[in-house]
Amino acid sequence: MILQCFDTEVWRRPNRGFTLIELMIVLVILSVVLVVAIPSYQTIGLRTKLRASVNEVVSSAYLARGEAIKRNAQMRMCIAEIKPGADSCEVAGDCTCKESGTWDEGWLVMDPNDTVMKYRQSVDDIRIFEEGGVHTILFQPSGVASTAANLTICRPEGGGSVEARRVIIAATGRPRTISTNQVCAP
Repeated sequence: MILQCFDTEVWRRPNRGFTLIELMIVLVILSVVLVVAIPSYQTIGLRTKLRASVNEVVSSAYLARGEAIKRNAQMRMCIAEIKPGADSCEVAGDCTCKESGTWDEGWLVMDPNDTVMKYRQSVDDIRIFEEGGVHTILFQPSGVASTAANLTICRPEGGGSVEARRVIIAATGRPRTISTNQVCAP
């Protein structure tokens, strides 16, 4: 009598892996999900840039207005012009207020002695312009703006759709923001 220690039926279990067809189905589903999700992530990134730019403009206006009141002196927010040979506005005298152009070139907050309080560089994929041609906003010692301005901040898209915000700096000097569907071109 031979003892049979190993029962062949016990050792015959189905394979515990995946078939090639199952793996292909998973890859197809994953690729469809990625094709749908990636453009959404790009849109979120551009919206974040837009909101950050709006917040930078508003904070610059509040800085200029607050410093004008605090110092009892006129402050200005203007389109930045970096002098030839300078890389940025970190060194005193490297930047001035530009007499023309658009705000998406960058902007400055300056005191009466032409000291740069804040410099903001241009941002890729974001347009900032003022339709009335205002290139300098002066804040009086009382906090009142000498010129009202409507800065439109937008991100143009290839499909013709536009997402835009408008920063309205009232004659009182107070900035506020609104959403708009304005075409993204000055």
